[in-house]
Amino acid sequence: MHAPVRVLLLLMVVAFLWGCSSLSQGPTRDRNLISLEEIQASDARSAYELIHRLRPLWLQSRGERSLRLQTTVVVYQDGAMLGGIETLEGIPIEIVRSVRALDAAEAGRLPGLGSRHVERAIMISTR
Repeated sequence: MHAPVRVLLLLMVVAFLWGCSSLSQGPTRDRNLISLEEIQASDARSAYELIHRLRPLWLQSRGERSLRLQTTVVVYQDGAMLGGIETLEGIPIEIVRSVRALDAAEAGRLPGLGSRHVERAIMISTR
């Protein structure tokens, strides 16, 4: 066999084996969701502590956007808006079933925002 053909075959084998190894690792984790399994494995006491440990970037706001508009992170529990991230401290971990983060585009369609410029929404589902 010619050298270029051997190299091509070797690359194909490596690509195949790499694909097989990634399949055996199971499904990838949804970075916008904290599942019940993750919650149960955590020793956090509040929703804030849980998010702070597992997905700390969810709690950060980039601050001002264009036109000097301040952006915020809002929290919803079971579809009802609670307020800002400080409200997460009052949600005991025992009642949390899942936590999902929505980006600015998804969050902008939520009810009750008024004139707020939302960076992200944190959606808490409880038992």
